[in-house]
Amino acid sequence: MADTMSQLDLHEAAVAKRRLMERQQADEKEEQRRGEALRRAHVKPRVRAYVNPRSYPVLPRQYRWKEQKEKYCPPDFLKRPLDHKFGYVFCHRGLYDRARDIVDNSEAAITNGVKQKMYLHEIDSFVLGRVDHAIVAHDKVSGRVTAENKAWSAITFATTLKTFLVSKAVNLKRKEFAKEYRNTDDRVPGLLGAIWKELLEPTGVTLHIDFRDQDFAKIFPFYSYHITKGGYQPDSLSHRLFKSTMFKGYNIFYSSFSKLEEEIKTNCESLYGQNYFKREPVTTSYSRLVTAD
Repeated sequence: MADTMSQLDLHEAAVAKRRLMERQQADEKEEQRRGEALRRAHVKPRVRAYVNPRSYPVLPRQYRWKEQKEKYCPPDFLKRPLDHKFGYVFCHRGLYDRARDIVDNSEAAITNGVKQKMYLHEIDSFVLGRVDHAIVAHDKVSGRVTAENKAWSAITFATTLKTFLVSKAVNLKRKEFAKEYRNTDDRVPGLLGAIWKELLEPTGVTLHIDFRDQDFAKIFPFYSYHITKGGYQPDSLSHRLFKSTMFKGYNIFYSSFSKLEEEIKTNCESLYGQNYFKREPVTTSYSRLVTAD
């Protein structure tokens, strides 16, 4: 009798487990169905927003766009002495183009710049806990450039890298982005992936990376550690990896450079057991410390 009851209990448990799995699968299918219905309701077909392609504005008679781009937006910016002291022009968040569904801070925006012989690109980054989990994005929430509307910190890094960027029109009456959007072929870029891409597939691009708040003090321990491990050799992997990058931060968060340096030292010791961030006198024209309000 006990054996019979035991077998009956096992059978009922197996049936209950199977039914639970079936309900879960049904719920997942229903959720996917609703998501697909919502996507179809809001996604617009990918068509050209404007019939006429964009063109450069007219320059004064003595200037030519080709020469201007070569002079102020040159390739391999950090691998050679600076040609002049006037200044250089960086494509803000990449050379994005809303009319062509090229989203800012995307791989397509940088590629668009390279195709037009513009090699200096400013991009924005958030460090989501760790530098190897940093992403390329400007806003703290994903709503402007993806179909979701969540804080990046609320989305796992793996999910973020799988998330497609979208192009949204602007509702000028309400002064907000429209609910409808057009899909793009680009996903949210990871920061290290963007840096590695230039090393593996050189184009001459220089990335001017904008870090805000405490993120500026997080990138330097990572950078200093790997540069040190490369033995300060120009041909080392670490040197070649970071040769196409510039880091930008703001003193609005740190009251002085010493405060920033102290935070970098603390982060370095916490991550690597010692401080690898060392200040050295500037001895060549290739080294510059730039501060900005």
